This record gives sequence, structure tokens and C-alpha cells, in this order.
Amino acid sequence: MLKHDDKVNKETLTRIIAVQKDVSTIRGNDPRELRAKASALTKELRSTKAALVDSKTEVKTLRKQLEERKSVLDTAQQEVQSLQRQLTEQSIAHEATQEQNSSVTEEREAEWRRRIGVLLKERDTMVEERKTLISERKTWKKERETMKKERETMSKVLMQQWGKEECGQQGEKEGKQAYRYKYVKKDQKA
Repeated sequence: MLKHDDKVNKETLTRIIAVQKDVSTIRGNDPRELRAKASALTKELRSTKAALVDSKTEVKTLRKQLEERKSVLDTAQQEVQSLQRQLTEQSIAHEATQEQNSSVTEEREAEWRRRIGVLLKERDTMVEERKTLISERKTWKKERETMKKERETMSKVLMQQWGKEECGQQGEKEGKQAYRYKYVKKDQKA
């Protein structure tokens, strides 16, 4: 806009200088020529004034448009700043949320690790108890077998002792104790 004003002012000055040159050359000329030139110069001056008025009107219009555009630009800049502030706030909130989620995740992970450790210890304890029970069962089974054999041996010894007391030493000739029921005669049955 200012370039346009400067251009109009330069053109006006150029015309005024040209008119002054014409006036200095006209002083020595014929009055008719002078009137014709004066009339031409008056027309040119009127057109120049009209162009100047048009230029001023155009300058006012352009200044109004400039002010409107500055206002729009200021509003846009304020919106951009507001959006940048919001973006910064949201970015900070996002980072805080991520840190919080990270710490919560780490806490949960630590809790799970602790729980898994407890469960593994319990499992190991149960495995050891089971191994102990299995070995105890084997021991009990061996003891039961040993006791069973001892009971059978004791039964035989008892029966032999009973046979000795009932029948005497009769069956020891062959190395075995004879039980009374084997040697009882049929007529002795009571």
C-alpha cells in the first residue's frame, strides 16, 4: 500500500515539474496557445486530482482491509497460542499418565513376582512333604512286611510250643514239632 502511495506522489510531482517547465516555456508564446495549453493543463490537473482522490479512497479501503486482516491474524495467533498451551498441557498430562501407568505396572509386576515366589516355595514344600510321605510309606510297607514275617514266625513258634506242651516231644525225631491234632487218635476225640 505504501508503495502505491509513493508511486502516486512521485507521478504527481513529476507532472507538477512538467507543468512548471511548460509554464516557463509558455511565457514566451502566443496567448491562444497559452489558453489551449492552460485548458489542457487544467484537464490534466483535474484528472490528476481525480486520480489522487481515487488513490486516497483506495488507500483508505486497503487500510481498512489491512486492519481487518491484522485483526483476523491476531485472533488466529491467539488461537494458535491457546492450542499450543493446550497441547503442552495435554503432553504433560500424557507423560504423567504414562509414568503413573509405568509405576503401577512395575508395582503389579513386583506383586506378581512376590506371589509367584510364595507359590513356588509352597510347591517346593509340598514336593518335599510328598517325597517324605512316599519314603515313609515305603518304610512302613517294609516294616509291615517284616512284622508279617515275624508274626508268621511267632505263630509257628507258638504252635510248636503248644504242640510240645500238649503232645510232648514226639515229632522232634524228624526235626519238626508235631502238633497234637495231627497225632490224635480217632478214638481219643472228645
